[in-house]
Amino acid sequence: MDSDTTALINAAKCTALLCIDVSLPGGRIQRHFGTAFFIDEKHLITAGHNTSIKEIKDHPKKIQITYPGLTYVNYTQLTKRKISTIDCTLVASFYSKQGPPEKDIALLHAGSYNSADYVQLSSDLPNVSGNGPAQVDVIGYPGEHKSEWMQTQNVADVDQSLGAVAILLPKRTLTVTHGSVKTVDKIIGYDLSTCPGMSGSCVLYNGKVIGKSTSNSKLKIYRSAYWTT
Repeated sequence: MDSDTTALINAAKCTALLCIDVSLPGGRIQRHFGTAFFIDEKHLITAGHNTSIKEIKDHPKKIQITYPGLTYVNYTQLTKRKISTIDCTLVASFYSKQGPPEKDIALLHAGSYNSADYVQLSSDLPNVSGNGPAQVDVIGYPGEHKSEWMQTQNVADVDQSLGAVAILLPKRTLTVTHGSVKTVDKIIGYDLSTCPGMSGSCVLYNGKVIGKSTSNSKLKIYRSAYWTT
């Protein structure tokens, strides 16, 4: 097994489906999905906007994750509590709708659960000056593929594209997507296929999870590269 494969497997073992249930008037539950990953035994990182949706801020919410590393999460079994989940609390969110994209980060605590697997964050930045673009991998749980979202992707045929996305990024299935990095105005981004639900996924470069930039770096990491949208 090569080092890249080993790194992907290790990151997958640390990745969980994030489920946030919001209690609305009349006993209704609004459910939001995302991805989170363990950075130590107790803490996970996800996208800040996952925990900062307006409905979440204005009403009581319950934050849960599935056990990390599940290949597939069945929606019906999840809602009927036939899949084990872990209750989490929001430690901090640095997200602001008007704030810089690199602050779109939230930190979760997994309560009494201790994760045997977690990733270590690296300050190694992708090499953007070498021959050819650097390659990165993203691991997460794609969500629902909706026509409204697909229309924002500038595709010629929404229905045909939805079918392709369903094959490429199967919903609630732990998925790896591969692409290349790019820089725009000294901000590191990437060209790869993602969809709603993968917000909060870790980004791997050379088998390491990009987590923070060094103080002397002239490049900022796009959305801190902890996660992807």
